[in-house]
Amino acid sequence: MRMVDMSDVIAKLDVRTNENRIPWKTAVGESSFTARFGNMSVLISCYGSEPYSPITISVLNEKGTVLDYAEYDGKVNKEYKNLPSLYRSAKRVALGADEKLQELMTLLDDAPPVAKTEPETAQQRAGRRLFNPR
Repeated sequence: MRMVDMSDVIAKLDVRTNENRIPWKTAVGESSFTARFGNMSVLISCYGSEPYSPITISVLNEKGTVLDYAEYDGKVNKEYKNLPSLYRSAKRVALGADEKLQELMTLLDDAPPVAKTEPETAQQRAGRRLFNPR
């Protein structure tokens, strides 16, 4: 049996996620996402603000033991360069971003016109600044 590299796992997860075949769920907060496959799970996490923070992915067995992992921080481990793409895709699935964006598009289509108001004069702006210091 050939040895499977984490870059192969990441590539396949990325493809299957983009095909909407991976049921990602939020794990801890909204910066870690997990998916179950039989008696194993995959956990992907971002530590800090995207896109420059380290992203890790771990494959765990049924006991929660890490079988293998990979990390990408944009500087080293170039073989894991598609890990940020996988993280963003997993996040979109877990948070339901596509459904929410579709809902937003419908709401925008149905948005009524806004009543026009008279523009504020310089004198009104000056008066507001006098009574509402920042």
